[in-house]
Amino acid sequence: MNTVHLYIFSVDMRTIVIISIGIAILFFSSSIYIYASDVAAISSVELGVQSIDISKPTLTNATFIIQMNLTNPTDRTIQGLSSIFDIYIGQNRIGSGSFQNVNISPKGHTVHSVTTIITYVGLAHTAIDIIANLIEAQQTTVNIEGTMTAYVFFGLSQTTQEYTATITTS
Repeated sequence: MNTVHLYIFSVDMRTIVIISIGIAILFFSSSIYIYASDVAAISSVELGVQSIDISKPTLTNATFIIQMNLTNPTDRTIQGLSSIFDIYIGQNRIGSGSFQNVNISPKGHTVHSVTTIITYVGLAHTAIDIIANLIEAQQTTVNIEGTMTAYVFFGLSQTTQEYTATITTS
């Protein structure tokens, strides 16, 4: 006659609690690591102004086409990068601009074109003269100051990073 043996493993409640706590600590630690790595990646993004072209200058406004070079030196993907920024010539704020939803692959870069219309209404006379010099291709320093925002932790949260970019045109 064949005998069937049935072994039942007995696990006490203490073992279940220890395993559960270990899994929770592992999950919590990996979540913190992922979040911190994503935030560090956003902080490492390099934003530079590659060129500024002016098209359609009129008596009341000019269209600025700003080529921004965005570089991601990290091993993390940057997702949904957005920015709002102000444009300065010297100490004069001449306008603002923005871009949205730019993705940058790990160790990658992208050139993003931003078009903004600068209206002369409300600008100081000196700022208008400086813009005229820029239109006439005289050497001018343009500063862009803004804040970048990107998604982190699987898109569940956002982080921000301030930046300044400068270009001298000729």
